[in-house]
Amino acid sequence: MGKAFNLNGKNLIFMSYFLVFLGILTPMLVLFSIVEPPKGEAPHIWFQRSGSLLVIFAIIAESILLQGVDNLKNLNVAWKMSHSVAKMLSPILAIIGTIIWGYGDIPLT
Repeated sequence: MGKAFNLNGKNLIFMSYFLVFLGILTPMLVLFSIVEPPKGEAPHIWFQRSGSLLVIFAIIAESILLQGVDNLKNLNVAWKMSHSVAKMLSPILAIIGTIIWGYGDIPLT
């Protein structure tokens, strides 16, 4: 896959940060009612379901980071540090997403 799409280390890190951004953005859009829930669906349940999307985005970002470990050899220190931060951020977001997914409706009811 890496050669077909020419995914070097910088592109993999950028993609993982983009997925992390999408993962954080999704519950925020629902929480602040920027995205309306489907008709007949309560907003607090919609927020709870957005936690599952956060988990999915975080897991995909983590898998992209793990896949691109071999591409880090030619990167400078700043990019390697960025990779380390993203690698720590992905599991934390997966845990937060799981908590939202399981208990996100409770504070909003």
